[in-house]
Amino acid sequence: MDIATIALPFHRYADGSPVFIETPNGFAADFGKKTPAGDRERQRYFNSWLQKLGEQLGSNRIPVFIEWVTGEVTRVDKGCVGHALAAGLIQEVVIGQDRTVTHVILKETNAPDK
Repeated sequence: MDIATIALPFHRYADGSPVFIETPNGFAADFGKKTPAGDRERQRYFNSWLQKLGEQLGSNRIPVFIEWVTGEVTRVDKGCVGHALAAGLIQEVVIGQDRTVTHVILKETNAPDK
């Protein structure tokens, strides 16, 4: 499992289902998302965190597992990834040898300066 250590504290999404999941389990790339997210505020929150993570890493390639400076290890939410992919924020996902998603790659226009 590839984990990025981020110098930011973990913030739980307070208004609904989490966008970062505290689980060691990965997920397959069978998203099935073709429409905008039903909870647009939650998706905006997730998208803004993808941007922050890209800025912290200095890359548009973001691992799905994050270790926060506060010690929590989380995984990005599969549904949020699917909606970000359908909306074009994420250009592609990287699949590991175990057939689970290991990274998301932000579309270059959304990527931080390298």
